[in-house]
Order: sequence, then C-alpha cells, then structure tokens
Amino acid sequence: CGPTAQGPDDLRAASDHQILFDRPLLLAALRDAHFVDLIDLTETTTDRHTEAWSEVVDRYSIVIEGRKRAHPS
Repeated sequence: CGPTAQGPDDLRAASDHQILFDRPLLLAALRDAHFVDLIDLTETTTDRHTEAWSEVVDRYSIVIEGRKRAHPS
C-alpha cells in the first residue's frame, strides 16, 4: 500500500505484515532473540517507508541497530 492508504479498505493487495511493533515490544523481541548492543537510530536514520509516509506520520519505522550475541562454545 502507499501513503494514501488510510485504512484496510484502501489496500490494493493483502498486507504482508503479521505484527506491528512499538519500540518496547521490538526491543524486547530483539533481546529475546539474543541481540545485544541495541542502539535506537529512529531519530537519526530514515528508510523508504519513513520517506513514503512522511506526510501522514512523522516516523513510520523504528530503526534499531544491534548484533547477534555469539553462542557460547
């Protein structure tokens, strides 16, 4: 869908999203998946979704950087 979509009836195709995350839920999911050194880059990084939806919402995407914790030997 594009930035003009205001609700489910505006979608031309079925959405591929299965869950939407807010910042606390995303961080918890990343930690549960053993990601560490998480840095929130949302306010300093942009992506194609944030750019496309900028007229509708200020920050469409949550951008988190991290690394996968190495498995112990």
